[in-house]
Amino acid sequence: MNKLAIVGTHPRTRDMAPFDNPGYDIWVFNEAPQNPWVKRWDAVFQMHKPEVYTSENNFVRADHWQWLQQSRGKPIYMQAADPRVPDSVRYPLDEIISTLPGGDYRWFKSSPAYALALGLYMGYTTIALYGLDMSSNTEYGYQLPNFQFWVGVARGMGVTIENYSNEQYFTGSLYAYEGEIQIPRQVFADRASFLEREIRRAKWELEKAVNRYTEAVTENKPQKAGELVTNVENMQLAIAELEACYEVSDRYAGRDDLIPRQEFERRAAEGQRDAEAARVDMWVHRGEMQYVWNIWLQTGNEQARKQFIDFANRRLQSAAECGRFTGLMRENQGYMVKVDELIEAAGGMHTVKALEGA
Repeated sequence: MNKLAIVGTHPRTRDMAPFDNPGYDIWVFNEAPQNPWVKRWDAVFQMHKPEVYTSENNFVRADHWQWLQQSRGKPIYMQAADPRVPDSVRYPLDEIISTLPGGDYRWFKSSPAYALALGLYMGYTTIALYGLDMSSNTEYGYQLPNFQFWVGVARGMGVTIENYSNEQYFTGSLYAYEGEIQIPRQVFADRASFLEREIRRAKWELEKAVNRYTEAVTENKPQKAGELVTNVENMQLAIAELEACYEVSDRYAGRDDLIPRQEFERRAAEGQRDAEAARVDMWVHRGEMQYVWNIWLQTGNEQARKQFIDFANRRLQSAAECGRFTGLMRENQGYMVKVDELIEAAGGMHTVKALEGA
């Protein structure tokens, strides 16, 4: 055989695999050959550790370990041959790496990557991909870039890749040549309007909470004051976060230049850094306030009450700073996610215009 079909389990394209075409070898993964949709297979990849594939708590197929212990005369590739699995074959990792051109490629993040590398090692000239959409968060964020790398290695070796499962990840607009993906300005404006309403409502609630807290401090009620200041802190932190989100969205809504994803990413990282520092200050002032509050509660000392007010004010101020930086971080992170969604849509079946209804 010089043609290979690597078949994953994603239902969108797995049934398109050439099960009825004897010109292709069929490779599948883990519990797949136990399912009726796999009409034919020539090799299985079970690259997990023994404690995984021998588990009786397998959530995919509880009888997978029993299945592995039966011989079918077809290779089951594993990290090491398992004498309990009669068809097990050691995956030739070192041999593969030593023969690949261009360097020591010890980068494997998924079973499909192992399968593709073995296909190259065994000399297949055509490799077809089915059921490998990699649409879940784990695969998209962790496995997909590595699989794209191995597809690039294959193409660089002159192997024909017939890609039927995840073509959206290998097509799309050309970076810089075809313009930067942009979030429509109306998205920012609508977000700012929503946040403005939320801020007004939250401030009204905060004002009532502050009045109750002030009353408790003035009337020398430490127990009540200690409870209420925590409530005020939480509300202050939330409002500061909302105000920062509004500041970000309103600023972007007023921009008429290109806003690259890198700007969202950089500002999100800055917000995260500053929020972590502000959170440390908040905890320091919280500890100071707790100390003098205990003295005030136990003794009723007027000096302790005044110190409580001072430390509480510092605590609330640091909470506001922490909330502001957290808002800057989260709002920009949200726009990063939005840009990624637009990029993915532009490379798939839908264009950005169609997605936005333009």
